[in-house]
Amino acid sequence: MPTSSMARMSDPWADISQPDHPGFSSGKRANPDHPLDFFYGKDFHGNHVFWLEGGAACDTIPRLPALGDIDTVLAEIGSDRCRLSLTLRSDEQKDVFRALCANLMQATGGLERGESGTGILIAANRLLRWHELLRRRRDDVLSQQKIIGLVGELLFLRDCVLGNLPPLAAAAAWRGPYGDEQDFVIGNKVIEIKTQIASADRRASISSEDQLDTGQHRLFLVHQTLGPSEHADESARTLNRIAGEVLDILDKQHAGAADIFRAALIEAGWRRRPEYDDTPWSYAGAKFFEVKDGFPRITSLSLPTGVEHVRYDVRIDACDDFILEEVKAMEMMFNDYK
Repeated sequence: MPTSSMARMSDPWADISQPDHPGFSSGKRANPDHPLDFFYGKDFHGNHVFWLEGGAACDTIPRLPALGDIDTVLAEIGSDRCRLSLTLRSDEQKDVFRALCANLMQATGGLERGESGTGILIAANRLLRWHELLRRRRDDVLSQQKIIGLVGELLFLRDCVLGNLPPLAAAAAWRGPYGDEQDFVIGNKVIEIKTQIASADRRASISSEDQLDTGQHRLFLVHQTLGPSEHADESARTLNRIAGEVLDILDKQHAGAADIFRAALIEAGWRRRPEYDDTPWSYAGAKFFEVKDGFPRITSLSLPTGVEHVRYDVRIDACDDFILEEVKAMEMMFNDYK
């Protein structure tokens, strides 16, 4: 395929003409199937622009934060109508800009047509969240425990989810960075990934009474073990390398899925930095379990009145009655897409 054709497929701004007059933006609807009116565009200077128009009074919307080289503007465009727009001023933040645009559309995708005012409010609050995320991402280095957990989730995404789901569904299924109780949601299936160093006691740390509560879903627990390795080990992966590999796969398959994944990486606190290349991690194995009646766990229904926010450990060897062969586990988790 010619390079120019590939660029048009992967860059939604590639085929938008630069307007001839200052003060104008040329654009196109970002997604005709989305319930809100998001647009990709360019301004007179050729900068990438992304905006949302809707029925809302500007004085009811939170003040938009500064996002480095991404300008944020809220402007009245009529009686009780406003436009929330983002303008990219530097190509150095192009990946962040694209991820941000994808995240705003994803966050408002569940609204009904006509709920544009609610959509602008959600988008404004997401921008406040991104301001905090980008500030923290510059300042904070992830702890080793968080690095191991993130490597584990990315390995499962690369090796299991991407091989069994379409790229857009695969990227959207990763919910761990957003604070959901479980790490992956696939239709009515939810999957919790627990990753630890191979030399440690085999225990899964459970963060709440809701994390292993099946509710209306089928719940699976994947316990993975990793070991620190050497850079010469071709099978080992640093955090930067595994994140880059998933990005490369999604960039080749579906640009929108790659942007959703970039947004999730930012939400998880990752950016490429040299500290995350220090230790390669080798995959030591995994066990797959279905969490159902009889599984060793605490749920909200089993707690006395007034007891909540429980954290506890589950011994992996106590879960053997619920173990699944890997092939069977993959079939049960992903059979809706086969």
